[in-house]
Amino acid sequence: MESKLKLPGLLFLGIGYVIGAGIVSTIGAAFDATGYSMGLAFLIACLLSYLRLTPYIFFSSCVETTGGKQEMITLCAGEKYGGLMAVSSLLALFSKAIAVAALKEYIGFIFPGVNGMFAAGAIWLRLCVLNLTGVNKISKIQNLVTPIMLCSFLIFSTLCFKHPLNYGKSEFLLNGTEGFFTAVVLLSYSCEGVSSLLSFFRQTENPKKNIPLSMFLTNTAVGVIYTTVGFAACRLMNIGEYNNLLTVAKQIFTPVPYRVFLICSPLTAIITTMNSGIASSAVPIKAAAEKGYLPKFLSFKNRNGIRYFTVGVIFFFGFIPPAFGLSVSRIVNMTVITNSISTILILLSAINMPFVLKEKWENSNIHIPDKIYFFLVFLCRVTEIFLIFQSVKNLSAKVLTVNFVVLILAVVYSQLKNARKNRASKYKIKEVF
Repeated sequence: MESKLKLPGLLFLGIGYVIGAGIVSTIGAAFDATGYSMGLAFLIACLLSYLRLTPYIFFSSCVETTGGKQEMITLCAGEKYGGLMAVSSLLALFSKAIAVAALKEYIGFIFPGVNGMFAAGAIWLRLCVLNLTGVNKISKIQNLVTPIMLCSFLIFSTLCFKHPLNYGKSEFLLNGTEGFFTAVVLLSYSCEGVSSLLSFFRQTENPKKNIPLSMFLTNTAVGVIYTTVGFAACRLMNIGEYNNLLTVAKQIFTPVPYRVFLICSPLTAIITTMNSGIASSAVPIKAAAEKGYLPKFLSFKNRNGIRYFTVGVIFFFGFIPPAFGLSVSRIVNMTVITNSISTILILLSAINMPFVLKEKWENSNIHIPDKIYFFLVFLCRVTEIFLIFQSVKNLSAKVLTVNFVVLILAVVYSQLKNARKNRASKYKIKEVF
């Protein structure tokens, strides 16, 4: 029998998941957008993440969920939105391909003689297989690798801070407020993933306390790390030149330590993201399969309680796009609209929660007055709408068309599934709690 996750284990799972390829790949684009105010943009992005976590923190404090976001939406928004969330959860698996594609690129960069796609695919497959053995193995990997990654970023930042920060007044907000907000949006997506801890509710000790607390502490830790790296890295970046985390690292490390840094930071960051992401993605999919929104075979499980068909589907979604040569940026663009579906449904759930789960909400150990709660949800809604708008407006017409077609198909599928469930109303569905 598996031992329950405690708070430190949850923190390593959360921090390892969030600090992935994003900080390495977006930091250069953020600097190009806003210049030497990049550190401040990181800080704002991390502060906004607290608002974005509001629905998850309060929901997990009052409901014993085993279905993650899928169950949250089904309970608080209603069955009619369950099918839409199910499709969203399935399409969101394409985000796993972002980490695999990034791993492929970095392996090829660090080890030029190695086939990057083969190595990345082998690591991805190995992590998927390990996930079939249960959460304890996943947690052990995070407990080992995440501290190495954090120490590496700490050393990197310390060495950067030894260099003076020199810039002109016009270089602080390089492209004005528009450029600053562009950087905030870019960096906000690097802070995503803390809500994935909701998927580990069943495996956690005292989950109603530890899940909300771990989300808050994970976001705090990520905010400190990202903001520190942001303020540190821009000291060695130059306007008009190609900048990223690796070009900065090359200036402060000699060749051998530089190669060690590449392994201990970018590679470990991607691997920890992949490792936590498999388990957290499987939970809403299995919940949707059990409710009949997705094929039943996705709910079949092994002796460790792991849905092996679900993990197989996750491997497929993560491996195929980079295997066909799709880049990180193209995969990100493919999922902007579809990933927004769950965000909108979560906001709807957050509004309904105090009414639908009134007794559980009133007995929550972090219960706050409803007026304050709804004000926080309002701020969360404004933040999410702002981020979605900023992301969509930069997409090409072709990418937008593809995203909207997928969105329409998802809505149609959801409606058909709900109609079928209504026609089969005599079939008794097991209560979720």
